[in-house]
Amino acid sequence: MALSSTSRPSLRGRVLARLPATLTAIGGLAISKLNGIWTIFPNWLGLALETTIPDPEARQLWVLNPDTNVYTRLSVQALIDNLPNGPIGPAGPAAGFRQAFDSATSDVDPGAGEFRFNHATLASVTAAYLDNLDAGGATISALIDTFDDSTNVTTKGRIRFEKATDPTTFAEFRVTGAVVDGTGYRKLTLTHIASAGTFTAAAVFSVAFFPAGDKGTDGAGTGDVVGPVASVDGEMALYNATTGKLIKRSTLTGLIKATSGVAAAATAGTDYYNPGGTDVAVADGGTGASTAGGARTNLGLVIGTDVQAFDAQLSSLVRQNSQSAAYTCVLTDGGKHILHPSADTTARIFTIPANASVAYPIGTVLTFVNQNAGGVITIAVTTDTMRLAGAGTTGSRTLAANGIATALKITATEWIISGTGLS
Repeated sequence: MALSSTSRPSLRGRVLARLPATLTAIGGLAISKLNGIWTIFPNWLGLALETTIPDPEARQLWVLNPDTNVYTRLSVQALIDNLPNGPIGPAGPAAGFRQAFDSATSDVDPGAGEFRFNHATLASVTAAYLDNLDAGGATISALIDTFDDSTNVTTKGRIRFEKATDPTTFAEFRVTGAVVDGTGYRKLTLTHIASAGTFTAAAVFSVAFFPAGDKGTDGAGTGDVVGPVASVDGEMALYNATTGKLIKRSTLTGLIKATSGVAAAATAGTDYYNPGGTDVAVADGGTGASTAGGARTNLGLVIGTDVQAFDAQLSSLVRQNSQSAAYTCVLTDGGKHILHPSADTTARIFTIPANASVAYPIGTVLTFVNQNAGGVITIAVTTDTMRLAGAGTTGSRTLAANGIATALKITATEWIISGTGLS
């Protein structure tokens, strides 16, 4: 072929890749060649087997999507989180050992691997008899002997008999006494708590015991106080003798008194007032009388003598002090009227004493009345001043018959007087 200097021929070529004759896969991979095609795939038998997953979040799996024929990675933890829950398994057997029920009620060994009660009615059962073997033939006498280990005085624990195939058939009791060793069996003292269903002969039951807590520590006392064997509700208890350890029932009735803490029956008329009995003296806070009149006399409250009888108009009355001779007023005349009666036709002097002698309170009123035909009254004042209302003049005043005058104390030593028939 001739080439000119100006021609540019096009050359094309293809280089074939050359693979080695042998390829080796590592890290759990395998490789094979078939019909000129190399295939790489996981070599499961070449992988180490892990039976635990120490780090499930970091461990990963190849996952093939069959729809797209594409592999992806999946963490082991994500696989765990997305696994569905399995079905709930069957309920396990009731706690305790197993024995078959014997319907007899006599106090004898019920037979190998069996138990019985002392009464056919569950609510009336007060004792149980348990063989020393369980239903499988194992010796359980040492276990049953622990049922009274609690130091609790009244309840050693609770025991439950539950039918192995039907938990709704059961009986539960308190164990209230010591375990008694029979011949080949044990005896329990019981108090019924609850029960349901019917116990049939030869049915297998689970027998579970739940011990009570031990008795707590005793208090500091010695517990040696002794009381009566019986009492009445609400009855008082008293110490008997002086030991401080004996209690007796109280026989006291009626009112009770205490002297230095010692109780005794109170005496009517001495410790308290006895109606219809001895009168309580005035000095003891009584009246010294059994009648109202006697009580008023003893207390100085005689009506009409010591106290004013009740009068609805008592506050409006001006009490009277009648005088038929010369008279000097006294403190109790305040608020009264001094009457000169008509029977006394002689002239008289009625005197208001000086404050230094009789200190009437300021505001005291003395009223003087000269009855018809009575002699002229001279109203005098000793030392202090008495002024005639209106005129203001001082000195004694005269009051004619049928006259009335009122003197009002306005200061400690001054009175003012006014009236009719007064000059």
